[in-house]
Amino acid sequence: MKPALRTGLPLPVAVLAAAVVVGVLADAWAGFVALAIGAGAVLVFHLRNVQRLADWSAAPLDAPVPEGSGPWKAAFAALYQRVRLRTTYQRELAQTIERFRSAAEAIPDGMVVIDIASRIRWANTAALTQFGLDPAGDQGQPLANLVRQPDFIRYLDGGDFSESILVDSQRTPGVTLQIQIVPFGVDERLVISRDVTRLEAVSRMRRDFIANISHELKTPLTVVSGFIETLQDLELEPRQRIRFLTAVARARRRRPRAVGRAACDRTRSR
Repeated sequence: MKPALRTGLPLPVAVLAAAVVVGVLADAWAGFVALAIGAGAVLVFHLRNVQRLADWSAAPLDAPVPEGSGPWKAAFAALYQRVRLRTTYQRELAQTIERFRSAAEAIPDGMVVIDIASRIRWANTAALTQFGLDPAGDQGQPLANLVRQPDFIRYLDGGDFSESILVDSQRTPGVTLQIQIVPFGVDERLVISRDVTRLEAVSRMRRDFIANISHELKTPLTVVSGFIETLQDLELEPRQRIRFLTAVARARRRRPRAVGRAACDRTRSR
């Protein structure tokens, strides 16, 4: 038998037994009156506990669970266990959120959580600095209204977030940000921003260096090609042929170093 039935049956059984005894000792009417009085007492007992339950459910969430008696003791004890379990879950959830925020604050990349309408829900310190956001006044505002970069707005509205984009920081001139949007959850997105100014500068220098090398190599290659065509087209004496081949070999040995120095100088000048 369940605890509620085991603790709840004795009272009505006792009322019924008392009514029967009164009916036997006195008369049926007296037994009926005794039964009515006992049933009323049982009803009042349960109504009082129902009212206590209703008052507790309307109270604040941290209100203590009332203590019951009889069959209500087991019911209120079960409610108390559920409240404790819920409190434990809430505490663990709060600790998890706090750990996430602490980890996000330690990351040098900017992180902004937005909803499906691109409204800002949360941002770490790096994102506030990179995008120039106000942690108090900008929460709940559409990110596109605060980051007025045409490329970023097209990227945000396009919906294709498979690749990242590069935008110039509107807060700090000369700073380049790499932005990647990652959808997560049901209707949320994570905007990740990274300062790639130095990486872009190195990549630009590499591209310029390769372009300069290609430009500087055109001249010696033209000279070598001219010597080769001369050797192929003209009938030269053996001494002239040897002199031309020696000149080609000398240019091949000396030219790369000079070309490299010239390309480096042109790259630095830019």
